[in-house]
Amino acid sequence: MLLLMETFFKTSNLILMYYFLAINTLYALLIALSIPAIYKRFKSVGLEDISKLLKSESLPTISIVLPVYNEGLGGIAAVHNLLELHYPSKDLIVVNDGSPDNTMELLINEFELVETFAMPNGNLPTEKVSKAYRSKRFSNLLVLDKENGGKSDANNCGINYSFAKLYLNVDGDTILENDALLRMVRPFLTEKLILCQGATIRILNGCTVKNGKITNVELPRNYWAGIQIVEYMRSFIYGKLGWNSLGGNLIVSGAFGLFDRKAVIECGGYNTKAIGEDFELTMTLTMKRRLEKEKAKAVMFIPDPVAWTDVPPTYSELGTQRARWHQGLCDTMWIHKDMFFNPKYGMTGMLGYPYMFFGELIEPLVETFAYFLIFFGISLGYLTWRDGLLVLMVSWGLTSIMTMIAVVMEVSTFRRYKRLGQFALLFMYTFLEVLGYRQMYIWWRFKGFWRYFKSTKGYY
Repeated sequence: MLLLMETFFKTSNLILMYYFLAINTLYALLIALSIPAIYKRFKSVGLEDISKLLKSESLPTISIVLPVYNEGLGGIAAVHNLLELHYPSKDLIVVNDGSPDNTMELLINEFELVETFAMPNGNLPTEKVSKAYRSKRFSNLLVLDKENGGKSDANNCGINYSFAKLYLNVDGDTILENDALLRMVRPFLTEKLILCQGATIRILNGCTVKNGKITNVELPRNYWAGIQIVEYMRSFIYGKLGWNSLGGNLIVSGAFGLFDRKAVIECGGYNTKAIGEDFELTMTLTMKRRLEKEKAKAVMFIPDPVAWTDVPPTYSELGTQRARWHQGLCDTMWIHKDMFFNPKYGMTGMLGYPYMFFGELIEPLVETFAYFLIFFGISLGYLTWRDGLLVLMVSWGLTSIMTMIAVVMEVSTFRRYKRLGQFALLFMYTFLEVLGYRQMYIWWRFKGFWRYFKSTKGYY
């Protein structure tokens, strides 16, 4: 029995060692690829005159699709923000997804909407559109009032009524910087085969917003919102940027993504049965590109267009959001399981999908097992306290180092946070993240597993 236990601990330790070595090697590779990329982009941003694009006749038309559900005054601010974006060939399609509150009434009054006839340009199946409205103040504003079908259904509805080449998907609680569209569209002008473009999401909590514009950038005083800032930096600055060089990204945030409208329709639009509809769509677009035998990356990321979004400010709201994210990850990974180590899908099948499986999907299971292994190893004498703590410190330390690198990259390039006190708080969060927050995140992802196997689904 003792020999069996010893063998179990030795084998488990060996497996965990190889697991963490492989995952952290990939993280290091992503950092190595992202550092020169972000500094190159930062340099080019300083040299380019973005205003010249405003005069260009080659800019593709863009439809901005904004689903709203019980948004109230927040939805009004979002519409104003999107209407004022610097882009000459844009229209805005607001889809009221059967809001039971006064959202529709507020939209009618604020934008002087009048009922009109609107002809769809696509045939994606959606719930019925009861009325269409045009604004007397803004000729490029169309508002659709439809029966409730969920966010995916609302997005599909907006795509149906678009006549543009590209469409931008945004959330109702998202504020875009004025030049975001001009910066976002640039890769579509130079890379003909891109199907989807993602960009940076920053946290709006704590900032001052007036008339749909950010007038002062501040860090949130709330712990739950603040701790997410460094998490977002790590994800967007080195995570997504690094993947550009490794077969393209697999996820574009549902809060801010620019898509080739025709390609999305050919893929059937958003899967209304999928839990993580944005992830599922980008995976489908990636499969489409690979099956067409094209080596170009379908989904790309660019760091300088910025959208600011509200994040959950409480433990319960944040836990619900992260559980749903993991539930959506489980769902999408299962839908596209044929990609797993499948060379037919190139780097996405051989590296991207396996990373999502080992580095994201089962990571909470592996890390929890590692905690138990350390605890029982110490209890049974197979591991000393010193060795156990050393393992934890190395694991947590690597995460903090990678987060700190992302913060340094932000501070030394685009610098949305400029004061010394803000820098200090960001660095403090890099260490606080691994103590308490990381363990709660594991618990929330376990709840995501549970929700997935129970088939619990929510939309907004």
